[in-house]
Amino acid sequence: MKINSILLGIFFFILSVLLTCACNNKAKEKGRKPVVIGAILPLTGGAAPYGVGLKKGVDLALDQVNKNGGINGHRLLIVVEDSQADPAKAVSAFNKLRSINAVPMVLGDMFSAGTLAIAPIAERNKIVILSPLRPQSLFLMLETIYFEYISL
Repeated sequence: MKINSILLGIFFFILSVLLTCACNNKAKEKGRKPVVIGAILPLTGGAAPYGVGLKKGVDLALDQVNKNGGINGHRLLIVVEDSQADPAKAVSAFNKLRSINAVPMVLGDMFSAGTLAIAPIAERNKIVILSPLRPQSLFLMLETIYFEYISL
């Protein structure tokens, strides 16, 4: 568990650095439309300790990005959905983020089964998945890759 916590910490440090690099120091205009991305995490169920830890890291990175002016002057907003580490719930969460929130990028799902379940839908809709884990079989199943991975 200690190694997982360290790996999650490293993941969110990297995410925070990447997002901060894309940010301006101060928002240029107040009231600009926020940049909205989605996150699918196991916040309840047996894998909740992992998802809750990941969410805390997301919240820290989000606070840092917005404190530094957001992304090109736009606040960053992350809409989080609970997958319960269940691929069917991950698909439902992804479809909600895609259709209701119109997100261009989704963080997660945290586990391979959920990521593999949402990957074909994301590919068809050209939505980027930023996954904390990298399912090896994903490369074999997709014809064209529209995904970015940070592999720990």
